[in-house]
Amino acid sequence: MTAATSIPVRAAATSIAAARAEFEADRDPRMVRLRLRGIETALSTVRANLAGAPKAAARLGEVAQRCHGAAAAAGTHSGTAVPAELLAVLDVIDRCARLVVLGLPDLAAERLPLLHLATEAEQILTRWSPEPPAHDDDRALARELLRTVHAFLALGYPVR
Repeated sequence: MTAATSIPVRAAATSIAAARAEFEADRDPRMVRLRLRGIETALSTVRANLAGAPKAAARLGEVAQRCHGAAAAAGTHSGTAVPAELLAVLDVIDRCARLVVLGLPDLAAERLPLLHLATEAEQILTRWSPEPPAHDDDRALARELLRTVHAFLALGYPVR
């Protein structure tokens, strides 16, 4: 290997190591809790600014409460790392939040994308569920994350 080709190889190895370290940091339950708190705060801020749509604001408050419950479950997680599948569901929650905020106050057009995201979360957890959880708190956190996704889905399908 020449010096000219070893530089890109070292750069690639460094970036892979940095990406791996970032992924491992994201798996920390405290980081999961912080991400969920950030989503909850964003939803609460949007909710406070929905003056003309009290029903949408109330439903958004319910979703923020679900985020709070999931954050609490992450906060009590005593393991050292959250499974990658739960991080994938957390990414789905983040995408749901963005979709909802962009579609407020009328979410009728967002029903199908929300349904697709909920299905994606269900599939992730279905593939993960046959494996025994690495930590007892993993299942509790998975349950709270899925409830949060379902709360987002309910925004698109309100009960009248």
